[in-house]
Amino acid sequence: MRQIPLRLSDDLNERSKAEAVRLGISVNALVSVALDAYLSRGGNCQAVPVEPPKPALEATERRSPSPTCSPAPVEAPRPAPALSRQQRRSLERAQLKRG
Repeated sequence: MRQIPLRLSDDLNERSKAEAVRLGISVNALVSVALDAYLSRGGNCQAVPVEPPKPALEATERRSPSPTCSPAPVEAPRPAPALSRQQRRSLERAQLKRG
């Protein structure tokens, strides 16, 4: 399995750690499941080039950039994606640690 470095903002790092603890899995497993779910949806987002604001404009006159993602339509809940063997083992170990 290939390893890659991952940089997260402080806020996203804390939120991901808290969610992983809540689920009883590692942050790595959380990122893997989230990325798999995002990619299986077809990656609903597209990169949109954004022009930087012109220096002559005041901050109040600047337009906010166009959103790069459109919100996903609300769908009926789907069953959770199947965990890989490694993710299941990680989850089982975490559950054993918690008692």
